[in-house]
Amino acid sequence: MIVRNRQFAGMQSFRDREFARNIIGKLKAEYPSREELADEENLHPRVLGLITQARGHGFTTDRELRAFIALDLLVAEKWVEFPRISEILNNSSLDEASRLEYVLFNLEEEEWVAIRQWSRTRVLADGS
Repeated sequence: MIVRNRQFAGMQSFRDREFARNIIGKLKAEYPSREELADEENLHPRVLGLITQARGHGFTTDRELRAFIALDLLVAEKWVEFPRISEILNNSSLDEASRLEYVLFNLEEEEWVAIRQWSRTRVLADGS
């Protein structure tokens, strides 16, 4: 069976929408009181955008996508723009999985506090 680009794009779009619904449901179940997850109207398109953004950084597995999305929704919006994070994500000497693992397991709590503060400032400045 030959799958044309347009058909593949349609299948991928469907898969992404289902994946977004699934991760939103899991995050809401695990964190029911999180304000970031309450905006039903904007949450789904935001998660779809995060999937695209994650893939742009080379993350393709469901595990990588979930981690990328959870960091953005629950830890710090725009976290990927933080200079230290950007440096890690753009480090071509590491493969994509290693980059994400480094971010998840090697940054200290003080760095995450700085990232959250920086993120809040950026979000407010952007009017998001």
